[in-house]
Amino acid sequence: MCIASGNTMMIKAASMTPMTCMEIAKLYQQAGVPDGVINIVTCSRNEADMLLTHPDINGVSFVGSTSVGLHVYSKAAAHGKRVQALCEAKNHALVLADAPIAIKRVKNFEEGLQLMNRNPLANGSVIFTQNGHYAREFQKRTHGGMVGINVGIPVPVGVFPFSGHKHSFFGDLHCLGKDGMRFYTETKCVTSRWFDEEERKREKVDSWDGTL
Repeated sequence: MCIASGNTMMIKAASMTPMTCMEIAKLYQQAGVPDGVINIVTCSRNEADMLLTHPDINGVSFVGSTSVGLHVYSKAAAHGKRVQALCEAKNHALVLADAPIAIKRVKNFEEGLQLMNRNPLANGSVIFTQNGHYAREFQKRTHGGMVGINVGIPVPVGVFPFSGHKHSFFGDLHCLGKDGMRFYTETKCVTSRWFDEEERKREKVDSWDGTL
């Protein structure tokens, strides 16, 4: 999405396993992506800190642990960069007594929901039930960012944003869907007006021109 929205990108390859990233970059090159669009840096986390402060880098997208993600978000944001830090995930499932699944470990809906919401990580959460009331309550009250009803742990695809919450995500805009496009682009607000023959004779511009 970064490239598709008109940007170049710099990738900090994993310190211990950089070859995977390099091989993927070769595939892009073979597909015709021009030189300089995808750039790979191999270094330790100490040198990588320069990427968080460099004036030519406008945004940082990170995937990794919560502790490192918080550092990346704090430092890059402090230097005026937009940041999305996708961190550790915890996916919860609440199975009620009326569901056709034989897994039970809590007494009722409220106890199960409280147990899930006490976790500091909030990536995905699902409920299995035939009760519409509990399904609606769950989707409103769960802390999970990706919510499923009678489905497995919801996994995002391109049309849905990765919606981790709490310590599973730091930033304002998530990485996929409309959020991803907003993250990698800049918007403009344009106000325009055209003059008829009579208005073209005016010698002054009113301070309220451009308002509705």
